[in-house]
Amino acid sequence: MGITEVRRTALALAIAAALAMPAAAQQHIEGQVGPGALYALDVPASWNGDLVVYAHGIVDPVMPVALPSAQDNFAGILAALMDRGYAVASSSYSANGFVLKDAAQRTHQLTGIFTSRVSRPNRVYLAGHSLGSMAALKLVETHPAQYDGALLMCGFLGGSTAE
Repeated sequence: MGITEVRRTALALAIAAALAMPAAAQQHIEGQVGPGALYALDVPASWNGDLVVYAHGIVDPVMPVALPSAQDNFAGILAALMDRGYAVASSSYSANGFVLKDAAQRTHQLTGIFTSRVSRPNRVYLAGHSLGSMAALKLVETHPAQYDGALLMCGFLGGSTAE
């Protein structure tokens, strides 16, 4: 095998490896909103124009406030959504624990932040785990014209009192 064939093979292997890897964000923006809440916006290079606003589950109150990462397999969810062309907006809440009102407020702010920092999305979907599913349910019921759908995972959707 000559040097040209080796280079072609190496290039083909590099392209195949790149295609097999999860999509990297073309744009990653972090910031702070409200008293102590952090947010992250991730837009893939092949953005399809739609936004998924993600609300994380409950975090132990003794833990520091932080953006979702491995909790509820967020890293896997983020990679899968971006591989399919979706932009993703996520946030911490201002505090940890059972903070449903704050979770809904911080999650609702994400679409406006995304629109001002990136672009107006074609459609906005909510996705939430556990406490985040309650926040997403509250938002889709309160603001049905602003959200095109919701994926509620592992939620106690009857409400805490009803449960």
